[in-house]
Order: sequence, then C-alpha cells, then structure tokens
Amino acid sequence: MWKRIGLVILIAGILIFSVESLLAQPPMDSVRKEGMRERIETLRLWKMIEVLDLTPEQSDKFLPLLHRFQQKQRELETAGKQLLGDLEEELNSTEPSEKKIEDILLKLKKNREAQENERNNFLTSSREILTTIQEAKLIWFEHKFEKELRDTIRKFRMGPGRHFEEG
Repeated sequence: MWKRIGLVILIAGILIFSVESLLAQPPMDSVRKEGMRERIETLRLWKMIEVLDLTPEQSDKFLPLLHRFQQKQRELETAGKQLLGDLEEELNSTEPSEKKIEDILLKLKKNREAQENERNNFLTSSREILTTIQEAKLIWFEHKFEKELRDTIRKFRMGPGRHFEEG
C-alpha cells in the first residue's frame, strides 16, 4: 500500500514539474499543447486513482468507462472549438450573416448539451462501479483538480512579482 502511494506521489511530482516547466515556456504550438494536455490528463488519472482507492475489480470496470468518457469529451471539445472558430470568422467577415450565426449558435448549444449529457451518463454508469463515498470523492476531486489547475496556470501566466488583482 505504501509503495503504491509512494509511486503515485513520485509520478505526480514528476508530472507537476513537467507541467510547471511547460507553463513557464513561450506560447506553444499544437504539438506541445497536446503533450502538455496528455501530461495533465496523466496527472489527473494518477491523482484520481489515489483519491478513489479503487479495488482491482473496480479499476477493471471504471478505467475503461473513464477513458471512453474522456475520449468523447475531447471530441466534443474539439467540435466546440471549431464552431467557435467558425463563429469568430463569421463575426469578422465584412457582412456577417445572421442566419449563419444563428446556425452556429444552435450547434454550440447542442454541443454543450451533448457534453453535459456525456458527463451525466458517465456519472450514472460510474454509480454501478463505485461506492457512494467513492462517487462523492470523484465529484469533489474533479472540482478541486480543475480549480487547482486553473490557479496554477494563472500563477505561471502572471509570472514572478506580478499579482492578481480582483475587482
């Protein structure tokens, strides 16, 4: 048990330093962004496994479910980014078409609904695998991890000696 925790901590530490060094570098091309995204997803997975403390049987069922959910979310996010690009292009055209903009907005709404449906389906399916406490830990973990990630990115973007001013 302690070896597993030590291994998770070691890998998490390595990944955190990798993410920190990537964030400290100049703007990235798509290859570097994808590499950073993969490292963050690996870190997320390791921390999630540590928090949930899955049995081997649960891992065998939960991890493929999680992988399918993440893959579908990535596909929907990519489609959403493409739609936002289309929207920006149309808005920046010399004569934006209200019809085209309405179509794009409808597609964006459907994309967000599909993302939410995928998340709800994932949580519903995970209830068949996880205990109630593990399910609660999963929801709390997702919230906490996203907040910490946003905070870390914001700190690195601000750079040393700069402060975030709210208001």
